[in-house]
Amino acid sequence: MTHAQRILQVNTADRAGGAEAIARQLHDAFLAKGREAWLAVGQRTTDDPRVLAIPRGPWRRLCDTLANATSASGSRSRYYRALTAIGDPLRWVDYLRGRESFHYPASRRV
Repeated sequence: MTHAQRILQVNTADRAGGAEAIARQLHDAFLAKGREAWLAVGQRTTDDPRVLAIPRGPWRRLCDTLANATSASGSRSRYYRALTAIGDPLRWVDYLRGRESFHYPASRRV
């Protein structure tokens, strides 16, 4: 007896740069092969029903909303950087030190 393969990918976003494009291509390929595939992301930008947003805390959501509102035509303004730093200070410390941040506390919920 064979069981259907179920796949969950976890990524920062469902659409943005190169890493997101590759994750999306893999996700689409799994679906094309008839697999049950899901993509859990920190920032959901599409309405794909197979993409799940990883929940964020209320403080982080508020800062992200304000930051995106101050970001003119998709550019990252100084207000955006300041608000995202307030929303998640540990990630900002990593950024200032030139390190990649692996501080994603909401991923524990996945």
